[in-house]
Amino acid sequence: MAKVVAYAGDFDKLDNESWDDFHTRTQGVMDGLLARSDALPDDVVVKGVISFPVADGSAFYMVSKEKPLHLIHIPYMDAWEADEITIRGLNVSDVKAMLKRSKSMPRLKPLIHIPSVEEAKDTLANAKAGATADLKDKVKDKAVLDVENRFNNAMDDAQAAFWGVITGSFPEIKSGDLSADVAFKFHNVINKTAATWLIDNCPDEMEASELVPSEYLPKQ
Repeated sequence: MAKVVAYAGDFDKLDNESWDDFHTRTQGVMDGLLARSDALPDDVVVKGVISFPVADGSAFYMVSKEKPLHLIHIPYMDAWEADEITIRGLNVSDVKAMLKRSKSMPRLKPLIHIPSVEEAKDTLANAKAGATADLKDKVKDKAVLDVENRFNNAMDDAQAAFWGVITGSFPEIKSGDLSADVAFKFHNVINKTAATWLIDNCPDEMEASELVPSEYLPKQ
């Protein structure tokens, strides 16, 4: 029977760290853990990384002790967890078999998490907490937040519609895995494409900054 403990550090968002930087950093940490796991000898399980399919991603665990079997939950991306019965019934032989399978085939990484409006608000809250000088210069006002919320909501809806068409057209596909780097690039491309379209077609009586977050506006 396996015992699970929490992972310390690495996957916590740092103060004033953007979501893009957070995802890039944690992706690098995860890639390192997987590479180390795949390089282990076949009879070694400690530091091996195993995963269980959950929802549209995977729950990741690293072996910290063989006897008795101890696992560390890795809170990668959406931090999925396997159900308690699955973990409790796990033994060393199961882990060795899982590690052997993972070395013989490419690992499937969960779809990269796209920052939500709530995460955007959290980013703003952190910025406000750290602002000690001129709040007018260092903290985004409500009008700017409204622009970001509107844009982020539109992008979330657009991606949901896109994947709805794809999954509806290919019902035989039962998993939701996608290479994290591809998903990350997809997210950036559609955001930049939408922002460019909005800027190029902005009505004369409006400013592009009323439609597009500042990060996508042309540099002055």
